[in-house]
Amino acid sequence: MNKIYVKDLLKSAPPALGLVLAAGSGDTRKRPVYPDFQKVGLALAGHFEDIDPHKLQVLGRTEVSYLKKLTPARRKKAIEGLMGRRASAYIITSGGSPPEEMLKLADELNLPVLTCPLDTVRCIRGILKAIDERASGDIHVHGVLVDIMGVGVLILGASGIGKSECAIELVVRGHRLVADDIVVVKKLSDGRLVGSGAEMIRYLVEVRGIGIVNVKDLFGI
Repeated sequence: MNKIYVKDLLKSAPPALGLVLAAGSGDTRKRPVYPDFQKVGLALAGHFEDIDPHKLQVLGRTEVSYLKKLTPARRKKAIEGLMGRRASAYIITSGGSPPEEMLKLADELNLPVLTCPLDTVRCIRGILKAIDERASGDIHVHGVLVDIMGVGVLILGASGIGKSECAIELVVRGHRLVADDIVVVKKLSDGRLVGSGAEMIRYLVEVRGIGIVNVKDLFGI
């Protein structure tokens, strides 16, 4: 099973996911997270034994609304019972604001509370993707990767054989360069291989007799 840490999840999550650490400090970012989720649901009514501490606990709009309608004493008891299970992380979705009691207890117990502006389904999908890509690991391949009609084509061969020149010819014909020289390849959990370019040399191709060419400047993004 894929496993990463809270700090890796926050780093890997795309900006569009809007994932933020709302509470928790110290070793919080080193807590492991797994690609398993559990909606809190009835646990807030006292069924805390059903909480699986190895799963990410999700509180959507309904759960947050329920907590805020409770009296301060009942809300504190519900949150203490929920966080007493010490799950790997607690996620508030749909732009909800964690109750102050939850934030305070999270800091005391050193448990991460994350917030996400997206609805629960889209938030879970985004987190699963981030965990999958982060946990998959990657390798660096010497070659050229081109997107030909939506399919990634990896061109391999000895140095100086003309890989980059082939890529330029394909770009001229309307296809897209993904990476030249260094191709970062990840294997996802479903077996798919995904390639990308190294950040420092993105859009750049070295062509014999010409030098370094910025493909984006010449042909557009």
